[in-house]
Amino acid sequence: FLGSCDGLLLFRVSDTVLLWNPSTRCCRRLFNLNLMAKDYVVEASGLCFDESIREYVVILALFGGRRGDRRIVLSASLSTKIHKRICFPYEICYLANSGISVNGNLHWIIQERKGDPQLIIYFDAKASRFSKLPMPKYNVGDSTHIFGLGVLDGCLSMSRFGNIWNQEHANEILIMREYGVEESWTTLCCLPFKVVGGLG
Repeated sequence: FLGSCDGLLLFRVSDTVLLWNPSTRCCRRLFNLNLMAKDYVVEASGLCFDESIREYVVILALFGGRRGDRRIVLSASLSTKIHKRICFPYEICYLANSGISVNGNLHWIIQERKGDPQLIIYFDAKASRFSKLPMPKYNVGDSTHIFGLGVLDGCLSMSRFGNIWNQEHANEILIMREYGVEESWTTLCCLPFKVVGGLG
């Protein structure tokens, strides 16, 4: 599974990237990964709708190559099937696989270096570039881990883990009510739970 947007599902079978519309049960072959970038594997991906050109856009972050240590990011239009390379300005040790589409942008969780706090980056299809999204304050505790991103009422949401009073743990659900505004991150609920045998 590579991503979804407006009910359309993007996935791959072997080296072929496909788009499936469950409502019409139609499946369309889009790309052959070997023809786009030989010897690379999909590290992260996503599907979004670019309002400026009224077109769906696929993003593929690929890792590998002959040396096995290179990352390239490709943007591809669904109508023309033409792909282009995009600058990816981050050196990272972790990148979440499937991007979440909100406000016409694709979002992923990343970690730039081991031990660093996790961040949310997004791909702006109109500007064809990546940027960092403002993060919420760590008001649950100073040890946090983002479980995942989602969409609630059309807004970006996240689930994260944190310490409370250094004894209990909690799963905090937050929503970004005004897109791109740090102060608009709001905690919807905080569910304490006990950790048995550690998190590892």
